[in-house]
Amino acid sequence: MSAELGILKKVRGCEPIMFPKGDAVQPKYVNAIESSTLARWCLAHGEAITIPKLSEVRQRPLVRVFDRILAAKGANPSADIGKLEEQIDWLVYDLYDLSNEETAVVADFFWDGTLSEEEEDQALLRAMEEADINDRVSLSEVLETLRTPDDC
Repeated sequence: MSAELGILKKVRGCEPIMFPKGDAVQPKYVNAIESSTLARWCLAHGEAITIPKLSEVRQRPLVRVFDRILAAKGANPSADIGKLEEQIDWLVYDLYDLSNEETAVVADFFWDGTLSEEEEDQALLRAMEEADINDRVSLSEVLETLRTPDDC
């Protein structure tokens, strides 16, 4: 199964929110998911994202980050909220149980720029940590390699 089909299956496969009276669904939880990169990816593929029904406790991490976005934009409409949006994206990827490959498919769909050396280093470190290669090379060795100037 292609990664794209796997993502769509996961997005379609959750129990949707029905919004009955007295339900504990927080609008900020819904807004956080709807503003995520995964939701935009789904729309670009002709799908609406199904928002899973979660307890208030499980909604809280998304609501907290969304509150921080609202506060930052309220204080300064031109505030850089990129890191907060990235946090939302990772929480949403986890919510839908996307694999690393599926996450990369979604992220790569919208990416059209280049990374700075620091961003490349951070991405490489994150990938290495996720791959759990600590038994083959230490973090200090990786950092040393990344900081060594290219000979090319």
